[in-house]
Amino acid sequence: MVYIVKGKEKSLLRRHPWVFSGAIDGLRGGRVQAGVHKVLSSEGNFLAWGWYDADSHIPLRLLSWKEDDKPDGEWWERKMVESVERRRGLFASRDTNSFRLIHGEADFLPGVSCDKHGDVLRVVLSARPAFFNRKHIVWALFDAVRPGLLILNTDPAFCGIEHLKESTEYYMAGPDGEPEIFQPEKALDPIEIVENGVYYTFIPGTGQKSGFFCDQRNSRMVFEKYVREMASGVEPLSSNASGSASGSGSSSNASGAASASGSSSNASGAASGSVSAFSEVSAPCASRSAVSASYEQGGPSDLSFASASNEKRPPVVLDACCYTGSFTIHAMRGGAGSVDCVDSSLDALERMRRNVRLNAERGVIPADSACRVRIEKADMFEYLRSMEPDKYDIIVLDPPKLAKTQKDLQAAMKGYKDLNRIAMEKIKRGGILFTCSCSGALGWDDFRTVLGWAAKDAGVEVQILERVSQPEDHPVRLSFPESEYLKVFVLRVLSG
Repeated sequence: MVYIVKGKEKSLLRRHPWVFSGAIDGLRGGRVQAGVHKVLSSEGNFLAWGWYDADSHIPLRLLSWKEDDKPDGEWWERKMVESVERRRGLFASRDTNSFRLIHGEADFLPGVSCDKHGDVLRVVLSARPAFFNRKHIVWALFDAVRPGLLILNTDPAFCGIEHLKESTEYYMAGPDGEPEIFQPEKALDPIEIVENGVYYTFIPGTGQKSGFFCDQRNSRMVFEKYVREMASGVEPLSSNASGSASGSGSSSNASGAASASGSSSNASGAASGSVSAFSEVSAPCASRSAVSASYEQGGPSDLSFASASNEKRPPVVLDACCYTGSFTIHAMRGGAGSVDCVDSSLDALERMRRNVRLNAERGVIPADSACRVRIEKADMFEYLRSMEPDKYDIIVLDPPKLAKTQKDLQAAMKGYKDLNRIAMEKIKRGGILFTCSCSGALGWDDFRTVLGWAAKDAGVEVQILERVSQPEDHPVRLSFPESEYLKVFVLRVLSG
């Protein structure tokens, strides 16, 4: 049994699933083996069932608040199946076959993430209780989904603090339909998925996280809307405007945490390195549109979007941290004149280029799209610092997670501020900045404050046009606010 310090029961009663060492009063009876235990108040009253593990960076994870519902193997399998069934409606979609089936604590399953990519399931485990119950996780998924292939791996980002080894396991259905573990004799063949009518191809088990970030599904459609409006000469309007984040008003909440202008030296080490010499247009082009040809020759400034005019002018877009190219493809489908794609991974850039060609061949985007997409292997911070000002009408910033835990938050806020400040300085006035954070530790208010700091130091006024979060297959559990990790602000950057 695990006892809670008197006065520390409030978060447990609110059903927050994480309990840290400061709230644990001790393990009466000596050291307790890792596993499921009753969690009791200081007076001995039942609070919950939880997984206690001294080797985890979160020593106690609460699982069930019903005394007669002890979390055993059957409990894990039941919770897995219930989570899949809540998403059963997504299986019928004709234009999307890639989405999340299990969303960790938001689905009452700590440290379990499972994405469905067509006939392939990719399970990522980031906590010890999930790892030690992986047999039940695999069995439940085969029972509920019947995948052609299931790949399960521990999350490298959490292996250190969870004291887990990096590992990958492959499962297929055996003759009796039950999952059997196997080791591929050769590299797996690429698979093809579709999301919102856009096609992507990748090799299962490769790439970041599950191989494809399906949490930006809604964001990509919103992004495409703004590109389309700009390409058609329509002034982008907010459908649910959230006010402004001008530098003159927002920085007063900074509390000195990142008050210095020119704070690029405080970017948490994220800005190390230099811009790579690797840079090229995606494919040789026999014939080019006037827009793409002019763009590749340095392009006259009148190709940009002029907010005061209704003239149709295809926007020039920067897709920073482009990865598989999802925002790039949606930009081309929305009518962008050209897109510059920047990523630190050459493998990601090659994958992005294949996806652009695939969608051009399928008629999803214009046939000459590959001619109007330029790729560059570079550090995102360094690219932004070195790029010419007033080149881009639209910039999308989708960096990796800068705050993995709460202790990383202050350094991450400085990094986010630096990144957005530079983008605000360089983007054309009247341009759209589509800025994202996937750090659960960074809340909406903190992110908005950071953008206020950035606007002040950049000397610009900024309007918030829209806020976008994760789609319905990534639900937010009210008792666990950290499950709302994806935050996207759509901003218009104006003269100061």
